[in-house]
Amino acid sequence: MKRYVMEMVGTLFLVVTIGITAGSALAVGFMLMALMYMGYQVSGAHYNPAITLATWVHKKSEHADILFYILAQCVGTLIALMLIYAITDAMRLPEPLEGLPLWIGFGFEVALTYLFTFVYLIVNASATFKGNQVYGLVVGFAFIAAALMAASVNPAVGLGTMLFNIVREWNTLSNSDLIYMMGKDVVRSIVGPLCGGALAGLAYNYFYGHDGRSHS
Repeated sequence: MKRYVMEMVGTLFLVVTIGITAGSALAVGFMLMALMYMGYQVSGAHYNPAITLATWVHKKSEHADILFYILAQCVGTLIALMLIYAITDAMRLPEPLEGLPLWIGFGFEVALTYLFTFVYLIVNASATFKGNQVYGLVVGFAFIAAALMAASVNPAVGLGTMLFNIVREWNTLSNSDLIYMMGKDVVRSIVGPLCGGALAGLAYNYFYGHDGRSHS
């Protein structure tokens, strides 16, 4: 239970930071660094369904954990949205890759989430980095790099963005336009990062194996 509570709390802080700072890459990246050190020894400090999926693909998490981890992360996101509204009197999350065609945005999310998640696996699962104390810094800077390119790399954030858009546009768009907007957000900001995370887990197993050692 402690692992799931930590995932909920960590995701909550992460999404609140994104909302309050309008997605500032540096602010969110530094917050992620702090949250990594806060929760790594308890839950692995995923705070991201894409990372949870990648660790499951890599066989570093139990089959049942993936569902409870992702549920905890989604609950943390929902609570964060309510806190953002209470603090700012508005619901706001940055729109990742806004203005790009859907397929390009989807591809960006897949590629950048793959890179971010692969880095997470390297510093947390490989034999080379075993017992290191730099994992938080490395993961935080990897996130900053992805965020500077306007990617969310986090399906929980994508869920928050979708819900924010629904609330914002509920009275202004037709039902068909709302469904289209929801579908676009799901494909780009939820399915895209999940695909990137799954590919990262597969790639990590290919390059490093289940034992975390590089094999020629």
